[in-house]
Amino acid sequence: TVLNGAHTCGCCSRASIPRGTKAFACSDCNYELCFECARKALVAHKSGGTVVDSENLLTNVDNLLNDKDALWDNCWRWFNTYDVNKDGYLNFVELSTLCGQLLEDLDVPGIDTCVVEQYMKKYDVDGDERLTPKEFFELFTRLLVKAKSIHAPAGIKREALIGKKIKGSPSVRYTLKEDLGHGSFGAAQRVIDKMTKKSRVMKTISKKEGHSTQAELELEIECMKKMDHPHILRLFEYYEDANNMYLITDICEGGHLLKVIEDAHRSKIRKPMTERWICSVFRQAIDAVAHCHAHGLIHKDIKAENILLMNRAPVTAGKRKKIYEMDPHVVLIDFGLAELFDPSRAFQSKVVAGTPYTMAPEVWASAQNRSKTFGLKCDVYSLGCVLFHILTGK
Repeated sequence: TVLNGAHTCGCCSRASIPRGTKAFACSDCNYELCFECARKALVAHKSGGTVVDSENLLTNVDNLLNDKDALWDNCWRWFNTYDVNKDGYLNFVELSTLCGQLLEDLDVPGIDTCVVEQYMKKYDVDGDERLTPKEFFELFTRLLVKAKSIHAPAGIKREALIGKKIKGSPSVRYTLKEDLGHGSFGAAQRVIDKMTKKSRVMKTISKKEGHSTQAELELEIECMKKMDHPHILRLFEYYEDANNMYLITDICEGGHLLKVIEDAHRSKIRKPMTERWICSVFRQAIDAVAHCHAHGLIHKDIKAENILLMNRAPVTAGKRKKIYEMDPHVVLIDFGLAELFDPSRAFQSKVVAGTPYTMAPEVWASAQNRSKTFGLKCDVYSLGCVLFHILTGK
C-alpha cells in the first residue's frame, strides 16, 4: 500500500512516515510496517527466523551467543531448512543459499562465491566438501560474532586512554617494591598502584646507557598503545625524567616461555607438556600476532623469550605445581623492533630486524640483497620456530 498520511511503523516505531511512502499493512489487524521492516519480516518468514529490527539485532545476537542451547536450536533450524535433500549435510549450493540469506538477515555485506568457498574449506574438517551439523555450528557461531563486531557501537580504543608521557618520576603514583630483573633494556621492578593497590611492573630504561635510541623507545610505546588484546602486554602509562623512561605494564608472574621450555625438557618425566597445553599456548600466540597484523603492526622478533605467562603456578600440599600443569595465559611482549604500516594496503618491508635463529628466509635474503623485501609472513615463520622450540626443546 501507499500511505496517504502520517503513520507510525508498528515494528521499528518510526514515527510520522511521510505521505506517499510505500508500506505494508495487515487488513485484519491494521498493523502497519514501513518498507524496510516489511522486507525483513518477509525474509525472516521464509527462513523460519524472527523479525529483528536494527536496534534489537545486536541484543538478539548477544543473547544467542550467551545461551548455547538457544544457539544450537537456532543453528539447527537454519541447517534443517536449507538441507534441501535431507541427507544430513550441507553441500556447497545449499551452504551458499543459506549464507546469503543469513548474512542478509544480519545486515552483513560481502557474501559471494569466493567467500563461501573459504567458509567450506575452513569448516569442512573431514574434507568431504560438505558440512555436518557440528561443522556448520562452528561457522554459524563465527558469522554471528562477525555480525556483532560490525553492528556493535564503536568502543573507546585503549590508545585513547593512555595519554602523553608524564614528566617526572612514577614514585608519586606507585610504591616501589622488589627488583624483578635486569637486562640490556634496563631494570624491571614490581610496584604497587597507590590508588588501586594493584601490582604492576615498572620497566626503567636509561636514556644514556640503554641500547635503544629515543626514537626506538617512542616507537615501542606507540606500538603498545595501539595494541588492545588479552594476549598482548598492556601498557598503562609511561613517565620520563632527565635520565630515564619508565613504562608501567601488567605483571607476568609465570615468567618467560623460554624458561618453561627449558625446565620441561630437562625434567625426568617424559613429555611433561601436554598437547592440550601446547595448543592453548600456541593458539593464544597466534591470536596476538593476528591482532597485530590486522591493526597495522609487524612484530619481527617473535621468539620464546618474548612470550610471557601471566600466572604463577600455585602451591598445593606444600609443593608448587609446574606451570604447564595449569591453564596458560600468555602475552606477547617487546615491540622494540616492530614496524607500523597501513593495514588497508599491501605491505612490504626492507627494514631487516629480528633474532637470527627465528628470522624467516626472506628476511635473511633482504639482509643480503637490499632490493628484496619481506612481508607479514615473516612473523608466521617465527611462530613456527617457537612451536618447534616448544615441541623439541631445541
